[in-house]
Amino acid sequence: MRGGFASSGKFSRLINGSQSSASENTAALKPKRLNPIKRKQMEEEVQELEEEISRVEGAIAQREASLHTFVSAEETQRLTRELDESRTELRALIAEWEELSQALEAAD
Repeated sequence: MRGGFASSGKFSRLINGSQSSASENTAALKPKRLNPIKRKQMEEEVQELEEEISRVEGAIAQREASLHTFVSAEETQRLTRELDESRTELRALIAEWEELSQALEAAD
């Protein structure tokens, strides 16, 4: 994980901003134009997330392949635990990538 980033929602502030009232929520149905700097930050974060997703997918594939060769029960348990952690991380990264991508599409 990138410094706990996936669970922190660091860029959710870019998408959601501060707390909003009911009247602001109604206005939010209409896509707003993004600040160019904010848009660039979001685009860069999408790219970083894509690279991180690729890295985690590679780690998952490597751990799955390692499980095909039995070494010991302890090694199998360790690899299985790491595999589960990687899958959890991947789900979080994909969720954040989807959120940012949708926000960028809505702003177009």
